[in-house]
Amino acid sequence: MSLVIIVECIGLVLLLAFSAFFSSAETALFSLNPIHIHRIGRTHAGGAARLRDLLARPASLLSTILIGNTIVNVAASSLGYVVAETLLPSRGEMVAIPAMTTLLLIFGEVAPKRFAMIRSEQLAVFYAPIFVVLIRVATPLRWMLEQMSALFHKQLREEGATLTEDEFRTVVEVGEEEGVLDEEERTMVDGIIRLEETQAKDVMTPRVDLVGIDLDDPAEEQEQVARGVRFRYIPVYRDSLDHAEGFLDVPRFILAENPSLSECIIPAFFVPETVPLDTLLATFQHEGRRVAFVADEYGGTAGLVTRGDILEEIADDAINEYGQEKPEIQKVEDDRWVVDGQASLEDINYELDRELEAEGADRIAGWVSAHLERMPHSGDTVEEQGCRVTVLKVRKRRVLEVELVRVDLPEPDEDEGDD
Repeated sequence: MSLVIIVECIGLVLLLAFSAFFSSAETALFSLNPIHIHRIGRTHAGGAARLRDLLARPASLLSTILIGNTIVNVAASSLGYVVAETLLPSRGEMVAIPAMTTLLLIFGEVAPKRFAMIRSEQLAVFYAPIFVVLIRVATPLRWMLEQMSALFHKQLREEGATLTEDEFRTVVEVGEEEGVLDEEERTMVDGIIRLEETQAKDVMTPRVDLVGIDLDDPAEEQEQVARGVRFRYIPVYRDSLDHAEGFLDVPRFILAENPSLSECIIPAFFVPETVPLDTLLATFQHEGRRVAFVADEYGGTAGLVTRGDILEEIADDAINEYGQEKPEIQKVEDDRWVVDGQASLEDINYELDRELEAEGADRIAGWVSAHLERMPHSGDTVEEQGCRVTVLKVRKRRVLEVELVRVDLPEPDEDEGDD
């Protein structure tokens, strides 16, 4: 075998190695995400910084990789044909095409990409300084290619990559596992994701709980209503809530030197019951609004929803999760307890030595509703079966917290059963 053939074969091997280099670099670098880079930064601060710089210019990086890979593959194919023609003059072309296709596919694409998927972080740290130099070297060629592309794609624009919901959830979970997100941040992100699964009717203040001002009432009565509520906004209507005119900005009205109801009214804004909370929050932000009436399927007023209700829904899981150590039944003093609305009657009876029961109820919230025979409101009190139960907190028709006071059971009638 002549020296020329040996040199050509060595050159072919080197070109295949360069092809593997560019192919593996593409997979290793573009498979990284912020979590991977954060992890790399713990041991290779400089490498992580270079990777952030490279990935901040994805178009330049990808162009450089593709230019290098294309040049190397074309050169390898040409040199392979030369070697085949030298060794097999009569059948060089027939051998070169399938042979080089197989070699480039296996050693230039599949094998290096599979290896890069397994060792992406290690390879990325190694490749980063190399591509910092290659991007600069390839700048003139990249510029020419970009100018040529612009002739055919004048409307070309970069679009950010999007994640599906499942992919985003996975990123959040991995972020928590890697320490990028703490538990509270992860819980709040989960709450944001779940906004699209929750509708306005699920968080609104229902119509029966609304306190509003009838524009046909005397001014003194209107002011009395405004001063007696603890809400930022209350409905303003004529005759009934189905004829809503808007919302009264209560603090502005009360603090005004010469309060004028008409000057403090925000025009009515309606949303359907079924609007998802993520859409509603975006609408609030776009319209610059904080409150809306919720309309039922017949066009009537079903309730009222505020931006605060949506934000509370986001934070609710975090509050619940970080409040999970709080016992459902807290003894405040002798014969007095503060109890979670979802506490079971069985646990309460054991703690208080009572026999609270109501048909169809297994929790204290249901027990209160059963004895009131309606939806409970804050401040409602029920005294039955040796307990006085006062509703402390209600949110969206749900009893969140009650106070239980143990009272004396009625004395049994001593004459009962005597002749």
